[in-house]
Formats: sequence, structure tokens, C-alpha cells
Amino acid sequence: MRKRFICILLMLLIFSQPVFASDLSTGNCIKVAVIDTGISTRAIDAEHIAEGYNYISDNNDTEDKIGHGTAIAGIIAGSSYAVLSEMVNDVKLVPLVIQTIDESGKVQIGDTEMIAHAIRDAIDIYGCRVINLSIGTTKESKLLREAVEYAEEKNAVIISSVGNKNVKNPDSLYYPAAYPTVIGVGAVNKNGRVSSFSQRNKSLMLVAPGERIWTVSKSGKALLTSGTSFAAAFVSAAAAALIHTCPELTAAEVRSILCESATDILEPGYDMGSGWGILNLEACLNRE
Repeated sequence: MRKRFICILLMLLIFSQPVFASDLSTGNCIKVAVIDTGISTRAIDAEHIAEGYNYISDNNDTEDKIGHGTAIAGIIAGSSYAVLSEMVNDVKLVPLVIQTIDESGKVQIGDTEMIAHAIRDAIDIYGCRVINLSIGTTKESKLLREAVEYAEEKNAVIISSVGNKNVKNPDSLYYPAAYPTVIGVGAVNKNGRVSSFSQRNKSLMLVAPGERIWTVSKSGKALLTSGTSFAAAFVSAAAAALIHTCPELTAAEVRSILCESATDILEPGYDMGSGWGILNLEACLNRE
């Protein structure tokens, strides 16, 4: 038991280092869609950001005016640099904006139809095999469900956060994480314990570092943050690495490997507190 938690702690420490745009490696392209608030080119070098789209403004301006998408992008790209540099030579991030701030300073948020549209475009237009959705809605949507099913048909892996409302609304289910083919991700702290804010329900498939995580702000400075959004980004990085090593894997096989290689921490096997356990990158990539 003690050895297991030491391994968990070491993994969390590795995953919690500050990352910066200059740390991104170059080489073979791995495309990851970041359906979020955009990505700041002040934080992530523009050469590592692929062309995307702003569905709110209906144009190609994907600069991040809020910061959430940039923080997600920093974790995905930074994780690949810090841990997977020999296996993943490059991560191309595709910013698909479904939330931003307009000229009056008002936050504009896309509906489920827009999110569904972005999922399909991530696959059909931008060629992404991994889609990170660190967002969620409590309203089930036919269009969103069909977009998720389409992603499964096309072998695109969707990773989504399960939500941060466990303390006040423990019964809340968030979509798309709650769909069975989506990897719903919760958060753990540096000691490998499930975060108090992380939802505990059937939407949960894995947990990953999600408390006091170092990433980057939209201004390019180091940012310390917490939430299941950021835990999901770690799993997206791992999925990209796995697909890079074995491009022929189906989306179902990627999910299976990530879950089977996870470090079990609560009840044996699956439980609604920690899913299949903590993301274990080394075990995932070194499977037999």
C-alpha cells in the first residue's frame, strides 16, 4: 500500500510542474481539439497551435479572452513535453471556441448545438483523434449525444470533466462526460485522494491530478489552478500519446487501456468515487 501511494505521489509531482510555450517540442503532429475559450498565442507559441474556429464570433479569431482554454492547452502540451518527449514529438492544438467575452465585456457561451457542431468539425475538418471538453451541461441533448456517437464511429476519443459541484450538488450529472463512450474525468490531490469538489457518479471513468496544478495563464505567466477541467487535460495528453504509439487503436481500445492501466485507489475495480482509478501514464504506455 505504501509503495503504491509513493508511486502515485511521484506521478503527481511530475505532472504538477510549471509549463511554458518554449517547452513545447516539435516533430510528428498529434492533433488535439480543445473545445473551450480559445488559446492565447502569448502563452503558447503560435507554431504549436493549428487553425481552429470561433463559433461564437463566426470567424477564425481563436485568441483566448478568458484564460480557461489556454490553461487546458498548457497542461496538454506541457504534459507531452515533460513526460512524453521521446514518444510524442509534437502536439498540435486545435482551438475551437465555444465561450468568449464580447466587446461589451459580457461572457458569451455556446449551447449544446454549438458544442455538437464543434465535435463534428474537430473530426471532419480538423482531423483530431483526441477531443478535450473541459466543460459540461446538466441538460442531456440529442444533438450532443449524436455527435458523441459520431466521434466513436470515427475513432475519435472524447475526454470531458465530470464537474466540480460535488459539495453542493453531488447528484448532478454533466454531459458529455455522462455519455458511456466519453472518458469522464474527476480530480485527485497530490496525496492521491479524490478532491472534495469532484463529482462522484456514473459519469466518472478516471481521475487525474486536479488540485494545485501548474499551467499557464493567457498572458503567458505560470498559473496555479484546480478543477476537474485540468484533470481532463492530463487524460487528453495521455490519450494522444497512446494513439501516437499505436495509431491503429480504436477509441474503445484507448479507453480500455487507460482504464485497465489506472492505479486503483478505493474499492477494487470500478467505483463511482474514483472510476477505475488514477491515470497511470507509465503503465499505460508500457503495457504488454
